[in-house]
Amino acid sequence: MKYKSITKKVIGLGLAFSILPMSASVPPEHIHAEFGFGPTSAVGALEPQTSLPEEHNSSIDGEYRQLAVENLPTDPQIVSPIPNHTRELVDRVYQSVAVSSFVWNAEKQTLEIWLEPDSDIALVNAIASNSEYGNVQIEYARFSTAQIDDAIASLMEVPPLPGMEVAWAAPNANRSGINISPTRPQRLRTGSQLSSIDGIPVTLQEPSTPMYASRDNSLRPPFIAGARMIRYLGNNTTTSCSTSFAVRNLATGAGGLLTADHCARNTPNMRAWRTGNSVANQTLGLHPATLPRIWNDWGDPNTTDVTILSGGSYAPAMYFGSPTASQFAPVTGSTPPIIGDLVAYNGQPSGTVWQNRITDTNLWVIYSRDLAYRNIVRTVQIDGLPANGNGDSGGPVFAVAPTGGALAVGVISGIENRGRVCAGTPHTPGARYCSSTAFFAPITAYLVHRGYRIETW
Repeated sequence: MKYKSITKKVIGLGLAFSILPMSASVPPEHIHAEFGFGPTSAVGALEPQTSLPEEHNSSIDGEYRQLAVENLPTDPQIVSPIPNHTRELVDRVYQSVAVSSFVWNAEKQTLEIWLEPDSDIALVNAIASNSEYGNVQIEYARFSTAQIDDAIASLMEVPPLPGMEVAWAAPNANRSGINISPTRPQRLRTGSQLSSIDGIPVTLQEPSTPMYASRDNSLRPPFIAGARMIRYLGNNTTTSCSTSFAVRNLATGAGGLLTADHCARNTPNMRAWRTGNSVANQTLGLHPATLPRIWNDWGDPNTTDVTILSGGSYAPAMYFGSPTASQFAPVTGSTPPIIGDLVAYNGQPSGTVWQNRITDTNLWVIYSRDLAYRNIVRTVQIDGLPANGNGDSGGPVFAVAPTGGALAVGVISGIENRGRVCAGTPHTPGARYCSSTAFFAPITAYLVHRGYRIETW
């Protein structure tokens, strides 16, 4: 059986740009009328609120315990192939030493652990010696993450060959080399002259064009993952993204809600996100004031395309199924990305799309000269179905636990190439572009760095 999302049609938003947030120009006289609020006071309704609660007033609302959650489907085709005991080992090792990558070898039923060159391999061998953990292969990566990062940074900032433009670059699984995707087919001829960067072997991949990539049910608190959110940008224009997982600040106890960082870029004075389709709806949270992120400003190595909304009430649950579905599942844990694992994308316009295999981690992705991120994960939908598209940005990426719970892995970031016009919400011809090859931002390291944790059911 092939798993894919079911679609619906929604009045209101049309595409203004082709990365995963969805923008629209909305005539003022239609803003209220299309959603049942009447045509009056249209201009006033578009003004962003300024007196909103700050982060210390955010919460994880205890009322969510009254919600009727449903377990995710546990068909073998969509459940994560990583056994529970293996994931437990991943968590223990991840918290103990610096790891370059985890790789699940399905054919051998073996977890490959590639350690940073200065990590304590004796400690990892001791942790993995428990026979309950199954087959484990532990080795040092050939190059450190710092060496890989320095090489990729130099590649991005000063192209080693005239005319070479890079779409994305990523270390291979055992960190013995770097894979590079040029932006256009003609760049392959130029790139074929490139064999290494700073002594690290380079392999050219197929050319690509990355593009940064919302359920209307969550209209009142506590807000949950996988719902649509909308923000006013000025000049009668809005943008929409999707909500992701509830988190808690370890120091203050304040709650927050994850989404994609790029959804919040370039509009430092318009920080209020609203529920559903209308800028007159309830405010679900504020994003931090941000400035443009230029292509060669990679920022702190622990950051990625993730941000935290605050000021609302949030629950550790997630919508799943079609974009119109009202059922939601419990979030039962979190996990780092493992090459070879299966994850599901869950942005609002597309709904839940299962069976996306992780192929690469630690990507550096240039969406445009004004927007670039590191620590991105790449996936491929195993049946070639659209994985996500415009408006899905910020939505949850999760693995299905054998118990039917959702294991938080990341938030939706973008897609590789504009593969096709796709359905979803709004189902406007030509309004959304999707791809079976997609990017997401992992959240485990980001949350540790920021002093947060995933809130679980």
